[in-house]
Amino acid sequence: MAILRIERGPGAGNTYVIDSDVSLGRDPSQATIHIPDTKVSSKHALILQKNNTYYVEDNKSKNHTYLNGRPITEQTQLESGDYISLGHTWIYFEEEHEIERIGQELAGYEIIQRIEQGGAGHHFKVRQVGLDRIVNLYLLPPNIIRANPHLKKKFRLQAKALAKLNHENIAIMLDFEAKESCLFLTTEYVEGETLADISLSNPPASRGKKKNVPLDRALEIGRGIAQGLAHAHSQGTIHQDINPDNIMICGPRVILGGFGVAAVFLDSKDKFSGLIGKTEYISPEQITRKEVDYRSDIYSLGVILYELLSGQAPFYGDNPEEIMEAHLNDSPPALTSFNPDIPAELEKLVYQCLEKEKENRPQDMELLASTLDSILLKEKALNLKKTQDIYTSPLKYYIVKVLNTSFFSWLFLPILSVLLVTIFTFCR
Repeated sequence: MAILRIERGPGAGNTYVIDSDVSLGRDPSQATIHIPDTKVSSKHALILQKNNTYYVEDNKSKNHTYLNGRPITEQTQLESGDYISLGHTWIYFEEEHEIERIGQELAGYEIIQRIEQGGAGHHFKVRQVGLDRIVNLYLLPPNIIRANPHLKKKFRLQAKALAKLNHENIAIMLDFEAKESCLFLTTEYVEGETLADISLSNPPASRGKKKNVPLDRALEIGRGIAQGLAHAHSQGTIHQDINPDNIMICGPRVILGGFGVAAVFLDSKDKFSGLIGKTEYISPEQITRKEVDYRSDIYSLGVILYELLSGQAPFYGDNPEEIMEAHLNDSPPALTSFNPDIPAELEKLVYQCLEKEKENRPQDMELLASTLDSILLKEKALNLKKTQDIYTSPLKYYIVKVLNTSFFSWLFLPILSVLLVTIFTFCR
């Protein structure tokens, strides 16, 4: 028995248990497993079982079938941990007892829980045995690393860069390992929920059915993300995969995770572009595969801010291709159409972040964080002005002032006694 799990593309998150031959394709009348991807052929590929071993075979598809980033030209044996890509869809192949097998490779760590996150690699909550502490562990796909050994050098360089990051809005890297095909890094583990748990986008048909994140809270979250990214940029590190799954909310603290993975695959983005970066949050230059710099993170933050303020993604479509087309050509709906109370200054800032050309976006993440902080302070001041308290209501002020005098305190018990006796007498 084996498992096919769609990691990226239409149907992401769907899992299929297989114990016999299956076919993958866009036409549900021809394919056992329906892949609603416009780049996938009607009956695109076959998964075949022979003597408890599984194989993948391209079925003369138009856009080819890839295994771990490489096109297959003949029937190829599958190993647990392989990635099969068809069009925009990435499928993870896993045999029984996969977690136990991975656990054996991670010397010094005990797997507590697999964290479903999607994207390149595995994300686990683990216990570091030697120090008896809980940490996050990100394991790059071993089979992809074996097929692309040059990625190991990129991983080592990226890990050294991440070790320089030390900020309250970034999950601090604790350790990394880079030997043979076992490449992983660990970061601090914090209890909380992801931004995806708090604010998931709705499709256009469901507009108005979801309550937006309050304006103050949206600004606090946006400011926290911007402050973390500003620190990373000051150290020469670009995130390149800003999305709600990589943002943890722990009370008032906003923590960025997921650093490093996208950068490892940057030089091989033609092979792995579908596996890194969620389509809803990637920048136009990531789509067109032009040079990516810190302004790509500014664009992704703009998407997050828009989503927090409106409850909707600024760009949407029925498949990844349509969403990418929208990123390149469409303008987002007016934010004030979802919430008329959004300050004009904030709306303008979000639109600037979402400019198609990176030269037209804000050019400094630290300045962006400062602007969000300034808007937040103004909003809090306005809310305070609208709230009546004893100092803005004269009647309440004098009542409270009288109640707090020592004269009233001295008379309180005698007056209360007289009232109780009067009530008791009247009731008889």
